[in-house]
Amino acid sequence: MEMIYILLACTLCLLSGCSDNMEKDPFLSSGMKDVDVCFYFTLEGEVTPITRSVAFTSKEELGSDPSEITTEISNMVTRATGVDESSVKTLWLGQYDASGNLLIFHYLTDVTGNEIQVQLKESPDCFLRFVGNAGNLGKVATLTAFNETKIDYTTGTEGLTTSEGLPVNLSCAIFAQLDNQSISINYKQSVVLTRMVTKVQLNYTIKSGFSFTPKRLSLYDVPTQIQCMEPARQVTGTAYQVFTKTIPTGTSASFNWYIPENIAGVITNGKDGYATSAREKRGSSASVPHATYIELVGDATVNGTTYADVSFRIYPGNNFNDYNLKRNTPYVVNLTLSGIDLSDPRVSVTVPDIVAPADIDAAVNSTTTMQVTARPGAAWTIALPAWLSALVDGKTNGAAGGALNFTGPAPVKFTAVTANPSSTERSQSFTIAEKSVTVKQKGSVLLATSKNKTIGPEGIPHSDTEYSFSATEGLSWALSEAIDWLTLTGTTTGVVSSATTTPTVSYTVTVNPNASTRTGYLFIKAGNAISGTDAALEKQIAAITQQPSNITVPANGGTIPAVGGNVTVSGITATEGLQWTVTKKSGFTDFSFSGIDVANGKFVVTAKQSATVARSAVFTLSVTGAEPARTFDITVSQPKNGNNYVPGTTSLMVSKAQRGRGWYYNQGTAAPTYCNNLSDLGYSDWRLPSRAELTAIYYGKSEIGNVSLSGKFWGDGGGGGTPSYAPYVNMDTGAGISGGNNSWNDNSNNVVCVRGTY
Repeated sequence: MEMIYILLACTLCLLSGCSDNMEKDPFLSSGMKDVDVCFYFTLEGEVTPITRSVAFTSKEELGSDPSEITTEISNMVTRATGVDESSVKTLWLGQYDASGNLLIFHYLTDVTGNEIQVQLKESPDCFLRFVGNAGNLGKVATLTAFNETKIDYTTGTEGLTTSEGLPVNLSCAIFAQLDNQSISINYKQSVVLTRMVTKVQLNYTIKSGFSFTPKRLSLYDVPTQIQCMEPARQVTGTAYQVFTKTIPTGTSASFNWYIPENIAGVITNGKDGYATSAREKRGSSASVPHATYIELVGDATVNGTTYADVSFRIYPGNNFNDYNLKRNTPYVVNLTLSGIDLSDPRVSVTVPDIVAPADIDAAVNSTTTMQVTARPGAAWTIALPAWLSALVDGKTNGAAGGALNFTGPAPVKFTAVTANPSSTERSQSFTIAEKSVTVKQKGSVLLATSKNKTIGPEGIPHSDTEYSFSATEGLSWALSEAIDWLTLTGTTTGVVSSATTTPTVSYTVTVNPNASTRTGYLFIKAGNAISGTDAALEKQIAAITQQPSNITVPANGGTIPAVGGNVTVSGITATEGLQWTVTKKSGFTDFSFSGIDVANGKFVVTAKQSATVARSAVFTLSVTGAEPARTFDITVSQPKNGNNYVPGTTSLMVSKAQRGRGWYYNQGTAAPTYCNNLSDLGYSDWRLPSRAELTAIYYGKSEIGNVSLSGKFWGDGGGGGTPSYAPYVNMDTGAGISGGNNSWNDNSNNVVCVRGTY
């Protein structure tokens, strides 16, 4: 495609009507002859624009090549509104001799037409230089100095450009040169003018489906000076500026800048990471110093994430890695935006922080959402705990206890697959695309009101349905008790499925052994409190008071006959299931109990005969397990039997008759013979007592009437012969009870006889 430039025709009126608008140096080339000359001006015609089409899209859409760029030839597009690229309004003209010294210069401020007449110095060989629309260069003494003269291309008073990069007065700086000219009378010459500036044009289109709002369009690294003679490279010491455009609404727009040339350079393909097969820089940390570039900045929304100040950077130029912008050359960039690929070094963006999601409720299946603000194209993975699952972008699932993988920004929905077993929050922190975020689940709650219940003293089963509690849905619960006399039965565990739970509480109790009420407590535990400690998830739901048990015990247990026997202690009544035991508290040793029959409320007391004194014994009945101890005393009595009876024996009697000392002789036969032949108290079946019978006589002597016993008494040694000794008991000291014998020849022992059963 070709670009058509408009013909410039200018006529300078020097001698009549225009002299006030022309400046010249009257002191140059004194003595040289002035001649009138005429110039015909034309503007250089068609200039081939360098047009590039650039497409920015997402990596997913393009695959292996994120950005597609082509270079092509096209016709010159519409020039900036109001800019007359062909007009000349002011003109500086300088004449230099063959040695390059200034002969004369003129500055014309009001130029019209295409033919001018001006006064130059007659010269067989000289150089002419023309600079239009660039202000008054003044006296430039040499051609060399002219070539290196820099014209300020800045904004402000007498500046040549606006802040948006359009020429002041809407006319471009223009340049021409004529070399080896012979100036004489009637000199006429055609002059072809060329523009001293570069034109950069951007045409952008935002494709449907890509949410992008442009906010700023700027052209960076624009030189602040134009060198009169086009340089071969960037001019040392030149400062650079930025031109910023106002962006209209809509999905497409066109913009133009008119700037000085910028010979930034050509980078060898592949050097320092630059492209080898595609335009632009790829993976290089280096840059082209002060290469002019376009930057389009706006806010983009990708999969739910809004990225502020996304920047697309485009370098105009020619072919691969050519960053030169030459004068009098238009550079056209056709830009298409349909996505973001941040692996492209021309795209930059500030990724916003991830906003922490709202806390998940404590209940099972509660959810929360958050927006992952990863860079487009950035892959990320999160490991999920066992209590949390995730759904990303409505289609990718991450199972609890597994991993979730995704690329780029996306909305994520988290679901609690279990209720929080704790009353305090639990959380899981993730690092997503180098950004930290924490997902929290609120602590669970348990609410219950304790109810009071009174039950009877009996040990029987109970089943109650009047207890209830409320807890976080999905929370495990369990009934428990702190009562050693109560055992829970039936269903004691479950999972909360509704706001209020009314469990059937079944339990058995043991009989209350106490004379007062006793109280125990039922609890509901949930979550961690079931097997651990969590005070907020353990509540009392019941205070169970058990009434006291009853028991009636007779104080008098009955009478045993004087000759010995037994009596049944009865009349003990008690609450069903109440257990009791009996112990002997006091009384004669031969009083004993047996045959405890709790069910029928009785037991049996047995005693042997009494003597001259009535006897009794006290037995204590104790309720089993009572706290404090619960006891009752029962007295069993026995009347006196009579004289000469030995108490505590079955039917043993002591003779009234006694023999004095020395009667155990004649090889031990005298004493037994005496007793065997004795007739006393109406009985004739007397015999010598054994050591055990002597012992019983010793202990019961105070109750044996009609006889006085003092000193040592012989016991039956088993007949005469060997050995020559026999047992004895001292009725005064008890000596001999535990063993020991006296010789038959001991004359200190007495003899008393007994009859009946020991």
